[in-house]
Amino acid sequence: MALQDDGLRGLSFGAAPALVPVRAALAAAGMSAEAGAVLTVDVPLRTPSSKRAAHRRTGAVAVDMEAAGVAQAARTLGIPWLAIKAVVDGVEDPLPEFLAGCTTPSGDLRWRGVIESLCGSGEDRRTLWRLGRASRQAALTLRRALDVALAAWSP
Repeated sequence: MALQDDGLRGLSFGAAPALVPVRAALAAAGMSAEAGAVLTVDVPLRTPSSKRAAHRRTGAVAVDMEAAGVAQAARTLGIPWLAIKAVVDGVEDPLPEFLAGCTTPSGDLRWRGVIESLCGSGEDRRTLWRLGRASRQAALTLRRALDVALAAWSP
């Protein structure tokens, strides 16, 4: 299920009935799969406290910036949908403030901000390196999960 953040509980968009067989296939492939709502927000949740507050308020197991929009479009078109996410920053992983300058308000990469961060402190460079490594690992995991899910899903 996707939730569009409305500041209260979230506007819900239910997922396709294929969730159960897809989750079983992921588990059989040795991949953990947490079933639950994904909360779609307009800006990243940068602190552990903001992530925990979003979970308490909505019950969401993950946060993103696109699932509710995709879910709404799929519902409008009568297309079944399912969100499969790979998490880069967990609940207890804060995102440093300088990252706000590395993206545009729409979420696109802002190269000038990245370069400025690379020229900044050693800690900023280490953070970018760690997030880059985590993003690459998440992409590999997501690709594998997608292969497994597509094989299991017969809409």
